[in-house]
Amino acid sequence: VQKFVFKNKLIKNFDVVISCGRKSVIPSIFLKKKYKKKIINIHIQDPKVSIKNFDFIVVPDHDSLRGDNVLISKGAIHYLTKRELEENTDYLKSDYLNNLLKTKKDYVITIDTDSLYVGLGDLVEKFNPKNKIDFLDTICQEKLEPVFERAYHSFYSRHGGLANKMVMKREVIADRGIYLAKKRYILNVVDNEGVRYKVPKIKTTGVEANKSSTPEVCREALKEIFKVIISKEQTDVQQAIKQFKEHFFSLDPYQIAFPRGAQNITGYADTSTIYKKGTPIHVRGALLYNKIRKEKNLMQYPNLRNGDKLKFIYLKQPNPIKENVIAFPDYLPEEFGLDDYIDRELQFEKTFLDAIEPILQPIGWTASPQMTLDLFFE
Repeated sequence: VQKFVFKNKLIKNFDVVISCGRKSVIPSIFLKKKYKKKIINIHIQDPKVSIKNFDFIVVPDHDSLRGDNVLISKGAIHYLTKRELEENTDYLKSDYLNNLLKTKKDYVITIDTDSLYVGLGDLVEKFNPKNKIDFLDTICQEKLEPVFERAYHSFYSRHGGLANKMVMKREVIADRGIYLAKKRYILNVVDNEGVRYKVPKIKTTGVEANKSSTPEVCREALKEIFKVIISKEQTDVQQAIKQFKEHFFSLDPYQIAFPRGAQNITGYADTSTIYKKGTPIHVRGALLYNKIRKEKNLMQYPNLRNGDKLKFIYLKQPNPIKENVIAFPDYLPEEFGLDDYIDRELQFEKTFLDAIEPILQPIGWTASPQMTLDLFFE
């Protein structure tokens, strides 16, 4: 497109320019500036530049781009009819696996924009191969990938494509997994794109173990607890949680506090009430820290300013500062006299249990043993 626009002499015999994708943004803008109101330029997808460069922009509803010249579509725009979609839905559901296994099941576990996870437990159970991983690897290459290839070939040939550019290859083979929501899952991976692991590796997507806002000690513990969840039983998980809780309660405040970046500390400050209504909890903690530091004349500790990295932690009440949170740069100063008021129970719940329970609930497990009527009468 760029070669055509910039290296060829254009004879204007068009009134509309429709562009799609980031590589076509510059040519579209160039043509609009060249021909001005003589043409209408329409861009599909978020151009990542000012919307004023286009007459119209078409984006799917899940994009955040909005404006007077922005048109919203439910999803990616296409020219498929409802009938075509119905005829070509779920190849794995209606064709290969169900024909082979004499079933009428949907073997698709989850699907998103560029990923598809398929359950092949029934297939393994039917053939009971000596080496299950080799078996699944062969099935994917020789049976399943050709299904997608035929589907893509049919798709582009029906709609006048010059060549098929859509390819789907096998990524991971996992023996166990927990799917929480779109792009949120845990897998026990035994093979990743042909690399066979002697010891399975945990793959996590969209869970707190990957988030920098979770204390490092909890991120590491979450990775370990995921291994237990995937490979062992509920009682093992409960015991592992209990052991980590004991360790958690022995740690210093800075080790279990939430890491955050503080923006606009001064904007939330209030001379009479310390902080304004609606101040984020970590910023509230920062303003309280600055106040106590100043009142106690602890100038050896740095003041918290806009853009600083900080940590915040919950406090039990009542306490000397009459607040439920305090923030600090790296360490909580002993001179603040707040160590004995750290709410470790709440901190453990917020930093660890809140990340674990959404994973345990779908499989019917709990983080600690629960008293039931059956146990009561045993």
